[in-house]
Amino acid sequence: MGGGAAVELTLVTQDPGVLRILVLGEVDLATSHLLHEAALQALVLPNVDEVVFDLSGVPFLDASGVAALMHAYLELAEQGRQVSVAGAAGMVAAVLHITRADHKLIPAPTSPR
Repeated sequence: MGGGAAVELTLVTQDPGVLRILVLGEVDLATSHLLHEAALQALVLPNVDEVVFDLSGVPFLDASGVAALMHAYLELAEQGRQVSVAGAAGMVAAVLHITRADHKLIPAPTSPR
């Protein structure tokens, strides 16, 4: 775990104003920058009021992943966008709770894949 395995991100707009970023794979030092890049893409998309990071496909999240999520939160919130996390379970949910990131990243419903 945490060995920098490939991570896949898919940006989906299914509800008006909501951009869902589906994350699949381990999020660690080698891959966490991709979360930030996805947030930057969300900043330039028109009519996006909410960004949901769907972590239901993430088995591993380290401190760099939490930092990337919080950085994305700060950038998106500064532009008036709501940021939430869906599908965090097991170790990923525990990491978000221990780091208190779950106090800022509100939970959202998990979308069927």
